Amino acid sequence: MKHAIVGFTIVWRRDGRKKDTLRNIEASKDFVFSSVTARLAEKVNQASAEYPSDVDQLKEVGLSPVKAHLVESTMAAE
Repeated sequence: MKHAIVGFTIVWRRDGRKKDTLRNIEASKDFVFSSVTARLAEKVNQASAEYPSDVDQLKEVGLSPVKAHLVESTMAAE
């Protein structure tokens, strides 16, 4: 039997402040965890960079944000 292992880590900004990901989870109490294909891996990795709070990382890397079905958070349409 094969088992999947999923890890979720939020790092802090270089200056010690919380990244927006953590601040958003704390405020909304929900988030989306997406499993991506190799084709999207580079864009998803680029979206984790340190952007200013007013920048939509998904749009910045060429992905399309849409509202998730079961929670309030957004996710990539791709």
